[in-house]
Amino acid sequence: MIGVEYTCMFSALGVRVVLIERRPRLLEFADQEIVEALSYHLRDSRVTMRLNEEVESVEEMPDGTVVANLESKKKCRATRCCTRRAAGQRG
Repeated sequence: MIGVEYTCMFSALGVRVVLIERRPRLLEFADQEIVEALSYHLRDSRVTMRLNEEVESVEEMPDGTVVANLESKKKCRATRCCTRRAAGQRG
């Protein structure tokens, strides 16, 4: 939930955000219609959601970018990185 809050705040400021969530859907405690509406607005704000994924490691590259290596072996490259691990926290 905390990651979704930060995602909403940064995307409202015009920052391009990639949200990596280890659960298969956002805000599992919330009504499905609300989650679908939120997901639609986040995508409309250029937020990329990587659901059912987990960050394995984060590397800083020589050019100053950062790469998040996911357990699925995918990589997310960014010019800035803000990580917030909220393990075990539930809504």
